[in-house]
Amino acid sequence: MSQRDRLLARPRPSTTYTLRVEDDTEQRRRLEDARRVLHLLQAQGDEADQGALTAAREELDQAEEELEACYEHIVLRAMRPRDFETLIAEHPAREGTEDKAWNVATFPEACFLACAEGEMSAADWEQFLAGNVSDVERADLYTEAIRVNARLPVATLPKDWMQTRS
Repeated sequence: MSQRDRLLARPRPSTTYTLRVEDDTEQRRRLEDARRVLHLLQAQGDEADQGALTAAREELDQAEEELEACYEHIVLRAMRPRDFETLIAEHPAREGTEDKAWNVATFPEACFLACAEGEMSAADWEQFLAGNVSDVERADLYTEAIRVNARLPVATLPKDWMQTRS
């Protein structure tokens, strides 16, 4: 594939925010128990009961699925850069405030609403943000929406992660 083809086909970046929607205390305990049982059986080596090993693996898989069911994954896809700049212009920084690049009271939510994917409408998202998330979760969602649109690197990638080994 040519450089031209690769650059023109480049998808807009996205990120996934994982939000706990149900208490996962029991599921985490069950997962840890299942891991412990499997590790104990594996430690027996060739002497381990193969039926018990199979059952332990199935129990671990089930526990992982039950824990995963406690979460929803919110996909945030970056807007086209031009659309992001337009959105910033629609929410200008206010004089006499600490606003720098945009109106911090209105822009973060607008950015989130513009890039949240899924079956929910803007009204659904507004209702969700108003009553179903904590202040910290809301701030995290807004920060992720801005980060993916600003094309900022992911903080969890180590320094020099693309360096070639010699």
